[in-house]
Amino acid sequence: MKPELWDEIEKFLKGELNPQETSVFQAKLKSDSAFREKFEQHNELLNTFQQYSERQALQQRLDAIPLKKKLSRFRINVKTYAVAASLTSLFTLFGGYFYLKSNNNNDEYKALKKDVDHIRTWQQVITKKLSTPGYNASVTGLLLNNKGYILTTAHGLKGADKLEVENNTESFKARIIKLDEVNDLALLKISDSLTDFPAPAYNFYTKAPEIVEKAFILGYPDKDMVYGEGVIVCTNGFNGDTTSFQLNIFANPGNSGSPVFNDKGELIGMIKGKPKDSPGASYAVKSEIIQEFIKNSKEDLKLNKKNKLKTLNRKEKAKHLDQYIFKVKIY
Repeated sequence: MKPELWDEIEKFLKGELNPQETSVFQAKLKSDSAFREKFEQHNELLNTFQQYSERQALQQRLDAIPLKKKLSRFRINVKTYAVAASLTSLFTLFGGYFYLKSNNNNDEYKALKKDVDHIRTWQQVITKKLSTPGYNASVTGLLLNNKGYILTTAHGLKGADKLEVENNTESFKARIIKLDEVNDLALLKISDSLTDFPAPAYNFYTKAPEIVEKAFILGYPDKDMVYGEGVIVCTNGFNGDTTSFQLNIFANPGNSGSPVFNDKGELIGMIKGKPKDSPGASYAVKSEIIQEFIKNSKEDLKLNKKNKLKTLNRKEKAKHLDQYIFKVKIY
């Protein structure tokens, strides 16, 4: 199971998805049998963890077999597995399993075999979990100026223990300067860089977006940056929201915060979500709302006024903008 799918299922089970994300998830459960099967398997595994939270039940079984002295050291402790996978204990338990099998102790063999099967499943799943990133979630951010200010989405940032931002070359610590949860905007600042960043060559679009206007996005739905393109299909957002607009650009989890540029390389918005019934569409906050948010932050943050990308073709624009796009890791 992919880490992104694992995290999505866990957030659903914990009630951490917003209403729109919950509706999308439930619809996917109904329509996608493969996804539903993975969900049921994962849910069953979590139930297994819960059943074994009272570890004395397993200990009593182990105490009854001939390898008592060795096996009594074994404890089912989820946190211990998460740190070191408890390989030594697993080998000890498997040793007991083969001992019982060779001695034809059928009652104990069957009971212990069930325990071993569960633990084998735990071992496989936790090993996969350990190979996933240590952060809880990620979104995309845009460098606003050469002083390390970054624009991103607000959802998921509140209450974060720490933030890291990285582009295709470096990683930095960042702190929250301002949050606007109503418009889903956040302003961050890189806090551990001693040098200036490249001054952005793009500028902010100062007019209202127009229908059928071409647009493209750059973001980090995965470990690598992904490009997407389309057009503006509606100048308002969800339920007629005048602070945002809708595009026919597919957006994945992690694309929240992705900047939206027009064909001239001007910033026209920032991705903040997608409609539950239209997976190939997305919503973006308008650039005028973003500019007002930045102005109200009262930071000494000067934005570039001149577009230096206008004469470049789409491929050259995307290649140049790459250096301003960051992955924001939320811990």
